[in-house]
Amino acid sequence: MEKININLLNHIYQNAKMGGEAIESILPKVIDSQLSKDLSQQLNEYKRFEDCSKTLLSIMNEKPKDKNALSRISAQVGITANTLLSTDPSHIAELMINGSTMGIIEMTKKINDHPLCESSIKQLGQDIISFEQENINKLKSYL
Repeated sequence: MEKININLLNHIYQNAKMGGEAIESILPKVIDSQLSKDLSQQLNEYKRFEDCSKTLLSIMNEKPKDKNALSRISAQVGITANTLLSTDPSHIAELMINGSTMGIIEMTKKINDHPLCESSIKQLGQDIISFEQENINKLKSYL
């Protein structure tokens, strides 16, 4: 049971860290001040999820596992390549919506793969899904 909890917490950590890193790499390219503000608020929330999952893992005497370097580099290259094409707010919003959608899909799969996980940890996963959905809804106004 504990291994299941650790596995889901690691995925929550990785999801939040990936979302935060994506925003950190895209923020310097954002020219719209309101979009920049919205993304900064999202970044703060990703950091909160990252810290929360890291703390829960620490209580279990575990260290969070980062995604492999190839996944992280691939995401960075994708952001760089896509922002070379355009830094228009609509394009940035589309990139972020796509990332949040992937995050929702992956988190939903992980929660479904861990039906015996503690309800509080599953709830944290559900909370990040809700957060991602809110991000999508807010970013739609930039399309």
